[in-house]
Amino acid sequence: FTKNLSNYLSLGANKIGPLINGASAVSCHVWVRANSFGADSNGESVISVIISGSGAGLSLRTIDVSGAKRLRVLGRSVSTDAVQIVTGSTTALATGTWYAFGGVLDIGADRIRGYVNGAQEFNSAVTFASTTYTNGSPSAHDSLGAYFSGSTPFTTGQQFDGLIAEVAIWNVDIGAAGFAALAKGAPAHTIRRDALVFYMPLWGAGSPEADLSGNKKNGTITGSLPAADHCPCGPAVR
Repeated sequence: FTKNLSNYLSLGANKIGPLINGASAVSCHVWVRANSFGADSNGESVISVIISGSGAGLSLRTIDVSGAKRLRVLGRSVSTDAVQIVTGSTTALATGTWYAFGGVLDIGADRIRGYVNGAQEFNSAVTFASTTYTNGSPSAHDSLGAYFSGSTPFTTGQQFDGLIAEVAIWNVDIGAAGFAALAKGAPAHTIRRDALVFYMPLWGAGSPEADLSGNKKNGTITGSLPAADHCPCGPAVR
């Protein structure tokens, strides 16, 4: 992915929300390797799930904090929530390096947890208005590598520049052991398969990119994405 409004991957409007509606916790994991970082005050979106209108219900991002790049996890439990945002302070991200990002919206317990390379980066108290994820009426598209205001990216500043792979979402908290296994290279379908609602390896074979969870929320690529090495994931690296 690049910072180019003509180059993006869309999942379509209201694709993920119905799959996590009613969940008291939602987990997300993704591998990323940045080519460059920007300085947008909202951060660069790796994945965004819209809860209503164009408001994010779940998003994992990279963000500049005093010149260091960090993981940010944000979300809402319901469209009337103020967005809850937590940013890491331990791991400074570098370009050209693969990182395993994890995020949990523990809505029932009013917590947001973040993981980098299998280690817990934060476990922070927040205030959710509901005890479960309550999907609204999203109009903006769920997306990878960008934040959408409708059917296209909102701004280049919030686009991710680099590689994204092995994107997965569960309608439960997969726990520290789950994130640790994923960071060691375990494929997402080996972690809480019963609760896996979205799994897109992003092999770069063409468009649409396939969702292997069984829910068929495939992603449409606009523009071209060059071939690249996949992340260190799979049985050979476990």
